[in-house]
Amino acid sequence: MILSHINTITRQPQFGEFDEELIQSLQISSKEKETRRENLFLDKDFPPCRKSLGRYDDVKEIAQHEQDNLITWRRLVDVYYDTLNGKGDQTHIFDDTLQLDDLKESPYLQNKSFLHAIRLLYHQSPNLVKSLFLNKNSESSLYQFRFYLNGEPKTVSIDDYVPYHQDQMIGIYMKNKNTFPWISLLEKAWAKVCGSYEKSAHIHTLEVLKYLTNVPTQMLHHDYSEPDEIWKVLCEHIKSGSMIFSSSGNERSISETHSNGAQIFSICDAFEIIIPNTDQKVKLVKMKDLSNQTDWTGEWSSRSNIWSQQNGEELKQLLSYQKVYEEQNQYYISFDDYISYYNSTCLCKMHFSKHSTFQRENLRLSHMQGSFALARFQIHQKSQKTYINVHQVNQRLVINNNEEEKNQQNYEISKARIIIGKILNNGKLDYLKCVFGVSEDLVMELSGIESGAYLIYIEMEWVKPDLITSFVLSSYSDQVLGLEAADKNEYYKDGKYMILEELMKSCAVKNEKKRTYYENQKGHVKSLYKVIQMTDGQGGDVGYIYYSNFKTSQEQQELPILQEKLIFKDIKNLKIQGLNSETLELEINLKPNSDIIYLIRKLGTPQESSSYKFANYTRLTYDAEITPDEIREKGKKFIVSDEQKGIQYNQNVYILQNEDGFSFLFDNQETTKVLLSRVILNIENLAEQKNASQVGSQEVSSMHNSNEWRLRILPGQHDIKHLKIIDITKKTSLKYSLNFKIYDVEPISDQNLIIEKCKKEGKVHHIEFDGRKYDIFYYNVMIDDRQYWYFENNEAEKEFDATFGMNMQNFEDDKGQTEVQWEIKIGPKSEHKTALKTLYMKEPFEKSNISYTSSYMVK
Repeated sequence: MILSHINTITRQPQFGEFDEELIQSLQISSKEKETRRENLFLDKDFPPCRKSLGRYDDVKEIAQHEQDNLITWRRLVDVYYDTLNGKGDQTHIFDDTLQLDDLKESPYLQNKSFLHAIRLLYHQSPNLVKSLFLNKNSESSLYQFRFYLNGEPKTVSIDDYVPYHQDQMIGIYMKNKNTFPWISLLEKAWAKVCGSYEKSAHIHTLEVLKYLTNVPTQMLHHDYSEPDEIWKVLCEHIKSGSMIFSSSGNERSISETHSNGAQIFSICDAFEIIIPNTDQKVKLVKMKDLSNQTDWTGEWSSRSNIWSQQNGEELKQLLSYQKVYEEQNQYYISFDDYISYYNSTCLCKMHFSKHSTFQRENLRLSHMQGSFALARFQIHQKSQKTYINVHQVNQRLVINNNEEEKNQQNYEISKARIIIGKILNNGKLDYLKCVFGVSEDLVMELSGIESGAYLIYIEMEWVKPDLITSFVLSSYSDQVLGLEAADKNEYYKDGKYMILEELMKSCAVKNEKKRTYYENQKGHVKSLYKVIQMTDGQGGDVGYIYYSNFKTSQEQQELPILQEKLIFKDIKNLKIQGLNSETLELEINLKPNSDIIYLIRKLGTPQESSSYKFANYTRLTYDAEITPDEIREKGKKFIVSDEQKGIQYNQNVYILQNEDGFSFLFDNQETTKVLLSRVILNIENLAEQKNASQVGSQEVSSMHNSNEWRLRILPGQHDIKHLKIIDITKKTSLKYSLNFKIYDVEPISDQNLIIEKCKKEGKVHHIEFDGRKYDIFYYNVMIDDRQYWYFENNEAEKEFDATFGMNMQNFEDDKGQTEVQWEIKIGPKSEHKTALKTLYMKEPFEKSNISYTSSYMVK
C-alpha cells in the first residue's frame, strides 16, 4: 500500500505492556530494560535501535561505535533531569531566547539541511518553530509534532529517546548543555517521517521547509536562470515577506571570498542604489550567514576598500553600515557577485503581512484514469496572492522498513494539470490559468484575482493507477477560501462532461488571434471565425481548435454554414480531439448560431517541444434555400426551342455555380405546354442534394443511374436540382448534355382534329392493288408521345381488307402490348369507311422504332 508508511508514522500513540522481543532489541541501558517505566511512552513504530538510526556503514565513527556497542539511546527526561526543575518536569521545554548559533550540527550525521531549515524558520520568527510542537510539555515523554505530508497536516508522535555515543549526542544538539535540546526531538520526528536518521540526510533545505510549512517553494539555479529574472523574483518576494535564501556549493571555488565551505545564507533585502556623487547604479543584496561560520571578504564586505574611498562615509550612512555589519552581523554583496558565487536562489513563499494572515486549507480528492476531479472556492475580496497546489505522494514517503516491500521502486510521479476558471453569474466559466507538470507539488500562483466563485479542474495522468488514484489539493491564500469538492454532474450534458471544453472555449473567445472568413459573393463575414492554439498562450498544455458562428449585434447579414477540412501532417507530441487517426483529417460542419471546439493536448514532458502542420479547405454555404429568381438572375441560360419548326418556347434551363456546387432551374413559363427534360451528367466530386425544390414537377421515372435526370415540368411551374460538392479538398468538374421534348399539357381528345393532323402532317400511303391505284389511303403521324394511324376508304363500291403486324420498340398499344396485329376492314359494305389506331410511347427519351408488315386486298 502506497500510504502504509504515512499511516504508520501518524497513527495514534499507544501505551501498554512492552513486547519482550522488542525490549531486548532496543539499544538502551540494561537498567532501562529492567525498569520498563510504563508511564513513559515508548514509540514502537520508531524504537530506539539501529533500525531507526539507519544504514551508516560508510560513516566510520558510527560503524565502529556500533561494533563496540558504544551507541545507546537515552531518554532526555533522564539526561536533563536537573534542567527540568530537578523533577523530570518536561514543561516549557521550548526556549525562544536562544541564538541561532546555539543550534549545532551533528559531528556524525549529515543532516545539515534540516538544521538550515530550522535556523531559517527561527530567524524569520521563533513562533514558526514553536508552532511545530503540538504539545510543548509532556509528563509521559510523548511528544507530538505537526508535519505536512503530501499537503495534509499530520501529527507525528515520538518518545524522548535519542542516540548517544557515550555522553555525546549523535544528532543535532544545543551548544549550551544546560538548555533542553528540543531541536533533538524535532530532528527525531523528522527522521521518523523519512524512515530513519540516515534517510533524513542529503535532502535539500527547500524540501524540508515544504514538510514544515506547506507553502509553495521555488528554486532558481543561477546556471540556468537569467539574472534579470532572478532580480525580479528577489525584489517581488522580499516585498511580500517570503523566506529567501541561497547556498554556496562545492562546485565553485569560493575559498578566496568565504572563510569556510558551503552554507545556507538568508537574503534579507535587495535594492538598487546610486553611488553618492556619481551616476553609477549598483544592485545590492543584503545577506546573513545564520550559522556565523563564514565571512564574505569580497567587494562590499566589511573589509572592502569601498568604504574608505572619498564617498565612503556617505555610503556607510546610506546603507546603515554600523547596524548591518556590527549589530545584525549581516553583509552586502553586489548582485553580480551574488550570481557568480552562489549556486541558487531559493524561495519559501511564506507571506507575512500586518494586515492579514495567510490561511492554509486542504482537500483530498481522487479520480480514476481518464477522468478528472473538481473543486471550488470563493474569493470574498480581491486577493493579492493565492496559491493552489496539487500534492502527490512524495517518493521518499513511499517506503516501508520491510525491505520486501517494493512500492518505492514501482511508484512514479504522474503528470498533473490544474485549470482554474471563474464561475460567472450566468453559470458559464471564464478561463483564468493552467499549469501542468510532473511534480510532487504542482503550484499555481494567482495574483490580484477579483471576488467571486472559482472552479478548479484537476486532471492526473496516472502512471500507476493500480497503486494510487488520490491526491491532495491545498490552498495558501490571504483569506479563507472555503475549499470544497464540486459536483461534476453540473457540467454533464449530451452524454459527456463538458467542463474542460467550456473552460477552453472562454479562453479561445478572449484570444486576439482570431481568423475570420471572406465569402466571394457576400464579402467579409465578421461573425464567423476560428482560433487554433497549440496551448492556452499562458504556459498551459491544453490548446484548442475553436470555431464560432454567432451573429454580432452590429451585423445584419445572414450567417453562413461553414464546411472546412483540416488535413494535418508532422504532428509531434500532440493529441488532437476528433482527428481521424488514419487520414489525419478533421472535418468541421458548423451551422449558424453555434460553435464547436476540439481540444489539443500536449504529450510528453514539459521540456519536449510540440508542433504540427496542416492545410485547410473551406466552403461557405447558406442555410436559406437558393431562390428561382436568384438562379434566373445569376445563372447561365439555355432557351428551349424546336429548330426544325423554328419555334422558341417560353421554357428555359438555368445553371448557377456557387460555393456549394451547382444549381439547375428548369423553368416552364408556357401555359399549355409540358416540358420534358433529360440531363446527362458527367460529374466528379459532386452528388445530388435530395429534397430540392419541386414546384409542379414530376419525375418521369426513377433514375437509370446516378448521373441522369428526367423531369416533367408542368405549365407555369419549375424544378430546382442541386449538385453539392462532396469533398472540398478534391477537384470538382461538371459536364452535361440537355435534351427536351415539348408536349401539350393534355393529349388531343377530338378525333376529327387528330384525323385532320394525320392527313395534314402525317406520312401518307396510297393503296395500289393489282396494278391499279384506288382512292384508299392510310396515314401515320407522331403527336407528342403518341403515334396515330388513320385508314380511309373513299371507294364507292370497293372493300379494303388488310392485316397489319406491328413490331415496336419503346411503344405499346392501349393494352400494354408491344407486338400487335390489326385487322382493318373498311368500305361501303362494312360498318366503317375509316379506322383510327393509337400507339403510345413508353419513355420519351429512349430509342424508339416501329416496324410493320401488311397484307391487303381490294374487292
